[in-house]
Amino acid sequence: FLHPTVATTATQTIQGLDITGWKSAMLVVEVGAHSADDLVVTYQEKDTGGSWANIAESDLDGVGTVQSRAIVAGDADTVIYIGYKGIKNNVGVVITDSGTGSVVIGAIAVAGNPDEIPQNLT
Repeated sequence: FLHPTVATTATQTIQGLDITGWKSAMLVVEVGAHSADDLVVTYQEKDTGGSWANIAESDLDGVGTVQSRAIVAGDADTVIYIGYKGIKNNVGVVITDSGTGSVVIGAIAVAGNPDEIPQNLT
């Protein structure tokens, strides 16, 4: 899935990516210029038909990995990469802006390590 980078002043719940048939995923958050305060990015997961819940930190992989990350002034014009190694079927991102100001931000999820790799049938 791709959530285009947009300017926002409100909470954005990013639709999740179904990773059934894949063993991992990468969650990427692109942070542009921002004047927002109280901005938090939260990584979530769910089973098919289940409810969204925050991903346990033990199921995340990356530098400074936390399940819920405050975006600060120093994060302007950066890209945050977080690996997912949990067992749920769906992953997603919630971007919460409970303060004032605006932010240019987007999120991308990419599935990795397929259960089966197609064979060359030549």
